[in-house]
Amino acid sequence: MERLANMEGRKAILALKQDMVARSFERAVEKLVALPEAQYVALLSKLAVGASVSGDEEIVLNARDKKAVGDKLIKAANEKLGGGHLRLAQDTGSFRGGLILRRGNIEVNCTAELLVDLCREDMAAELAGVLFG
Repeated sequence: MERLANMEGRKAILALKQDMVARSFERAVEKLVALPEAQYVALLSKLAVGASVSGDEEIVLNARDKKAVGDKLIKAANEKLGGGHLRLAQDTGSFRGGLILRRGNIEVNCTAELLVDLCREDMAAELAGVLFG
């Protein structure tokens, strides 16, 4: 009976640790989308330029970012491309931050959620060590 209670306790602790790691990555998304405007525009323009193949794609933002930094992003990204023709999409996305670069039916996902998710596998063990080491 004591052994069973010990196993249940360990499972509960493991679940708690996993939840804390997941919350840390969620917080990373929040921090990313709450960067100061200049830093956020710089990040988004770097992502757009890095994902651009032709310099003639459209950028899909969420509604908040489209209104707040859309024009600044387009200007910064096109300058980095040296005369690019990136433009804002008419529609908006339902993601928390970042962007989607689109040309026709091809989309490149550069959303904040995906960027953090891509780091999760590499960093989860390291983060757990920091939190619980």
